[in-house]
Amino acid sequence: MGKDCMQIFKCSFTCARIDIRPPERQALNRSLGGGRGAVSL
Repeated sequence: MGKDCMQIFKCSFTCARIDIRPPERQALNRSLGGGRGAVSL
């Protein structure tokens, strides 16, 4: 169960810039210093 949990966490963290919801994307942009394309690497 622990390994599956880590795999899901790593996948969701790695794919966040693709699957992230708009409010979370804005928050992540701010945390990364903002600017266009800060999340879409």
